[in-house]
Amino acid sequence: MAGWEKTVLCIDDDQSCLNIHKIILEDFGYAVLTASNAREGLDVFASNAVDAVILDYQMPEMNGELVAAEMRKTNPRVPILMLSGWVSPPESALQLVDEFIAKGDPVEFLLLTVQQLLSRGAVIHSRVATERVAPPYGTKLPPFTLFRGPFAKLKQRKRIAEELRRCRNLFDTMAQGIIGYDAEARIISANPAAERILGVSFDELLGRMALDPRFRVTHEDGSECSTATHPALVSLKSGRNADGIVVSVFNVKDGQQRWINMAAVPQFRPRETNAYQVYTTFDDITERRALKEELAQAQKMEALGRLAGGVAHDFNNLLNVISGYSELLLLRMQEGDLRGTVEKIHKAAATAASLTGQLLAFSRREVLAPRVLDLNRVVAEVARMLPRLIGENIEVATVLSPDLGRVKVNLGQIEQVILNLAANARDAIQHGGKLTIQTKDVYVREDYSQHHAAVAPGRYVSLAITDTGKGMDQNTLSRIFEPYFTTKERGKGTGLGLAVVYGIVDQNGGHIRVDSEPEHGTKFEIYLPRVEEAAAPAQPAKINYETLRGSETILLVEDSEDLRQMTCTFLRMQGYTVVEATNGAEAVGAIQQYKAPIHLMLTDVILPGMSGLELAKRVASLRPDMKVLCASGYTGDVLQRYGISESNIPFIEKPFSFDFLAQKVRQLLEPVKLQKSACLLIGGA
Repeated sequence: MAGWEKTVLCIDDDQSCLNIHKIILEDFGYAVLTASNAREGLDVFASNAVDAVILDYQMPEMNGELVAAEMRKTNPRVPILMLSGWVSPPESALQLVDEFIAKGDPVEFLLLTVQQLLSRGAVIHSRVATERVAPPYGTKLPPFTLFRGPFAKLKQRKRIAEELRRCRNLFDTMAQGIIGYDAEARIISANPAAERILGVSFDELLGRMALDPRFRVTHEDGSECSTATHPALVSLKSGRNADGIVVSVFNVKDGQQRWINMAAVPQFRPRETNAYQVYTTFDDITERRALKEELAQAQKMEALGRLAGGVAHDFNNLLNVISGYSELLLLRMQEGDLRGTVEKIHKAAATAASLTGQLLAFSRREVLAPRVLDLNRVVAEVARMLPRLIGENIEVATVLSPDLGRVKVNLGQIEQVILNLAANARDAIQHGGKLTIQTKDVYVREDYSQHHAAVAPGRYVSLAITDTGKGMDQNTLSRIFEPYFTTKERGKGTGLGLAVVYGIVDQNGGHIRVDSEPEHGTKFEIYLPRVEEAAAPAQPAKINYETLRGSETILLVEDSEDLRQMTCTFLRMQGYTVVEATNGAEAVGAIQQYKAPIHLMLTDVILPGMSGLELAKRVASLRPDMKVLCASGYTGDVLQRYGISESNIPFIEKPFSFDFLAQKVRQLLEPVKLQKSACLLIGGA
C-alpha cells in the first residue's frame, strides 16, 4: 500500500466527509492531508507537495470555485476533483477543475476518478481492477471489487461503520426536525425531532405527501399551504433554497397547534438541473412566538396606559372646574328647582371623576395606599353583597383555602377587581349559572416563568374567579384588556372594567391569566405576591369635618386660569386673603413684593419653567415660616420623576371637594396639627 507514495489533499467543511475520505484513501495506499475550511486548505496546499486535491464546492466564507482559482495560480499542474452534495456547480467552477462527482455516489466513483487523475490514463493498480481506466462515469466497478485487499479486513469495515453511525446519531439527536421528500413530494426520511413535533411515528410518515391533511399546514395569516406555497414543493419546483418560512402544523398526537420555522434545500444529481429530492429542516418556535406575542401585548397595554393616564389628567382639570363651581353655587343657593339642577351637575361630575379614576388605575398612575390583607376576609365580605349586584339567578360559591398567605394591596382596588370580574361574569351568564371565587397559595416555578415573561418565579396568592357563561373565542381574548373594547351592545358598557382589572393587578406587582372557550365559561386567575407580614387591622372610617374658616394669607400658584380662579373664589369665601401667581417666577416676585406675612403657599407641582418642588426650595430662604402645599393632577410614576413621592408628602387627587380642601388647609395652618415639611397634592399640570 505504501508503494503508491501519492499525497491527496481533502478540503471539506463537513468533518464526517473528511473522515470517510481519509479512511478510504488511506486504505488504498494514499497519504491524505485534510483541511476543514478553504483558508486552511490553501495554506496546506502551499506548504506541502500535493499530487491531487479533492475539493468540496459549498463551504462558508469561500466556495470551491474561489479555492480552485487560487490553486491554479499557485500550481496549475495539480489535478483537482470537485465534490458537491447540494447543487451542481456553475460552469465557471467546472472549467477550473479536472473532474466533478456528486457526494453520495458510489465510493468506487471517487476511487476511479482519483486514480484516473493521478495516473493520467495509466493502468489502475491491480488491487482495484486489472483493466485500463475508462471515463469515471462510463465504467462502474463490480461491488465485490471494493472488498478485496484491505476492505476485506473486519476492522476497516468497523471504521466505516462507526463513522456512519456517528452521522446517523447526529441526525437522530438534532433538536431540529428533518424530513426528506422525493421528487413527487413523498416523505422518504424523518428524524425523531420531526416525529415529536408532528406527533407521528416514522412508519406513519413514510410515503405520505407534503400536504398531508392531518397536519393542517397553514401560513401566519391563516391561509392553507398549497402546492405553490409549501416550502418543500417550492424548493423542488424552483431548484432553490426556501429559507425562514413560518407555518403552523397540528400535532396529530395531542391536537395542539405548533408554529415552526421551516427551510428547504433541493438535492441534485451530477450535471442535472432538476431536483430529485428535497430536505426540509424546521424549528419548533411555538414557545418563542408565544413569548413574543406576550411582550407585544404588554407593550401595547403600556402604550395605551400612558395615553389613558394623560387623558385622565387633562379630564381631571376640567372636572375640577365643573365640580368646584357647582359646589360653590350649592354653597350660595337655597332650596328650589334651580338647586336641584346644580346638584345633578355636581353628581354628573362625580360620576365622571369615577371614570377618570378607573383610567388612572388602568394606566397604573393611581397612587397606592397598600396594606397587608387577609384575602379570604376580603372575598367573604364582597361575596355577601354580590347577589344584589349580579342577580339572584346566579349562584355564588366561595372556595377559600385555610391558612392562606397574606398580600399587600390597596383594599379598595382589590374589591374593585372582584366586583368588575363579577359584573363581567354576570353579563356572560345569560340564563342562570354559577360564579365561583377561589383562593389558594401557589408557587410559580422557574419553567413556568420562562414561558410567561410577565410573572417572576416565587410565592403567590391566587384569586380565581370562574363562571359558567358563554365564554370567549381567541380573537376576543386577545383584546379583552384594551380600554373601551367591549362585546356588549352600544350603551351597555364602557369597556373599562377589564382594563381597570389589568392595571390594578399590574400596579400591585401581580399577574393575570385568562382561560376561556366558547360555551365553556371563563376563568380569570390573578397571582398576587405573597408577604409574610401579619394582616393590618381595618382602617377606621374617615371623619367628615365641616368646612373650617380662616383669616390667613395664601399664595396660590396655578397655571390653569379656570382652576386658579375657582380655587381663589372658594378660599376667599372661607375668609382667606389670596395672592395669585401663574408660574414659579411670578411666585418668587410676589413673595419679594408682598410685605405682609404669607402663611401658606398652595402650588401646582408641574409649572412652566420650574416645578412646584423647586419653587418650594427656592422660597424657603425668603419665607422660612411659610408652609407649602403642593398640587398635581398627575400622581404615581409622574410624581416620582419630580421627586415628590420620595419626600413622603401627603396629597389629594383632583377632582376634590372644598370641604376636604378646607380641612387639609387648616391641618397645615393650625399650630396643633402642623406637620413637618407638609405638602399636599391637589393636581394641576
